[in-house]
This record gives sequence, C-alpha cells and structure tokens, in this order.
Amino acid sequence: MEAARELIREDLESSWELLTLQSDGAPGELCERMRFLSARQGKRIRSTLVFLVSRLSDHTDTISARLSAAAIELLHVASLAHDDVIDDSDLRRGEASAPSRWGNQMAVLVGDYAFARSMRLAIDSKRSEIVETINHASCCLTAGEVAELDLSRSATPTWDAYREVIHLKTASLLETCCRCGAIAAGLSTLQTEASARFGHRFGMAFQMCDDLLDLGAIPNLDKPARTDLSNGLVNLPALLLRELTGKEMSDFAHISTAELLSTLEATGVLGKARSLLNDELDAAERELSLMPNLPVRIHLASLLEDLRDRSIEAMGG
Repeated sequence: MEAARELIREDLESSWELLTLQSDGAPGELCERMRFLSARQGKRIRSTLVFLVSRLSDHTDTISARLSAAAIELLHVASLAHDDVIDDSDLRRGEASAPSRWGNQMAVLVGDYAFARSMRLAIDSKRSEIVETINHASCCLTAGEVAELDLSRSATPTWDAYREVIHLKTASLLETCCRCGAIAAGLSTLQTEASARFGHRFGMAFQMCDDLLDLGAIPNLDKPARTDLSNGLVNLPALLLRELTGKEMSDFAHISTAELLSTLEATGVLGKARSLLNDELDAAERELSLMPNLPVRIHLASLLEDLRDRSIEAMGG
C-alpha cells in the first residue's frame, strides 16, 4: 500500500487540496465543520484506487482523475457523518463523531452540504460519464442506508439482503473509484467494465473483512472492537452463525475474544467467511487480468493481497 501511495503521492495531495477548498465560502458554522471533516484523511483507499486505475494508460486526464478522487472522498465523508447519526455512534476513527461533537442536526446539515459539494467537484470535471457515475454512487449510498435499516429490522435476515447492503454501502463506491479512474485513463469499454467489476469485488471483500475486524482479533483499530456485536448488527459473522447454528452473536457477547474466535472456528463460521471472502478476491484477480498489462497493475494486485492478509489477521491468524 505504501509503495502504491508513493507512486501517486502528488495526485493524492492535489486531490485533497481540492477537497479542502470545498469548505471555502460555506455559510455560518458549515465552514468550520467542513474543515474538521476534511482534516481526517484516513487511509485514502478510494483515492488510491482512482489514481492507480487512471495510470493504466499513457494518456491520462489527470485533472479529471483528481476531481473524481476529491468528489468520491467528499462523498464518503458525507456518508460517514450521516452514518454516525443513524447508528448513534459516539466515535469515528478513534475521535468524537460529528453528531457527538455538534449534535444530530448540525451533523446532518454538514453531511448534506458535503454531498452537494462532491457533485460540484464531479461537474467541474466536465465529463458527463464521471458526473453520472458519481451521482449513481450517491444514490447507492442512500439506498444502502435504507437497506441496512430494513435488514436490521428483519426477523430472518438473508444472505442476499446482506450482500445487497454491502454492495450499496461499500462496494458501489469502490466500483465508482475504478470506473472513474478508467474513464480518466481513456480505457476501452471492455477494460472500463473490467475495472469497475474489479472495484466491486474488492469492495465486497473489503466490507466482509471490516465485519470480521469487529471480532477484536486485531487491537488498536480506529473504532472500538465488538461494537457490531454489542449493538446486535447483522454483519458477516453474525449472519453465518445464525445460518450454521441458529444462534445469535449476542449469545457470546460475554466471552473473551479468544473464546469467541475459537467458537466461531469450531462452528465453521470462520471457515465459511474465509471461503466467501476469498471468492470475491479471486474474482477481483480475474478482472484484473482483463485490465491493461502495465506495471501499475502490480500495485492493484498488492491491494488484493494486503486485504487477504488483513482478513486472516481479523480471524485470529
């Protein structure tokens, strides 16, 4: 990941400058609040995908790539502000969340403004394909919140419903990153679609891994461990446990992380999770083979391997 970031460092820095400029001129308290959200860069995985895919060409539209990355990151920031309101979360990346700092009303308004400014960035690319792609992602994120609420209220959550949630809330945005990168690179239709599918598969595996991280096998994460478990959320291990044993994750909230991992291994939950996650990563590798065979492809392949290793850690090694 670090080698990839070094390759695209100038693009990453320029796109973040574009994002932070969206705070300028915001009325009232929005300016300060937007600056706060813009200061929390995170791992920039979304921008990294945009820029790596955009390098699969010798005639990249750099401006469009940077505007796309800034728009997508701002869209992600907006969705997190809204997520924390809906989930009643006190923490985000180890710090007080937007609603915890400012209250729900201000957090919603800042999120709304960030959504609007992300579309302004997309429009500035003057590429209709990019505008349509990012607009579609915005719709998917909202639909994903609705689908997640429906899933949480269901007495019989299904695998298909879970996949729809993680597709809309996570995979759709990573798919958007790769599609925008391919558009900026001027790739053929076939290569663009392969790039988008790569992003989708990577995104599905990314969210599955995130669900597994909640088990607590890896200490010192950006968010408290086992919050999904304590809140009774329907995530990957919870769904598999119900499917394989008929039990609920909340039944094991009182035991240690080591005991929990041992139980999930013995019941076949972790084995099934490994298989499902590896299926997504293997499919992403197949899509990668259809993309232009330039040196930068090595870095995209390394993202898949990093995620594979991370998922192994998340399940206790």
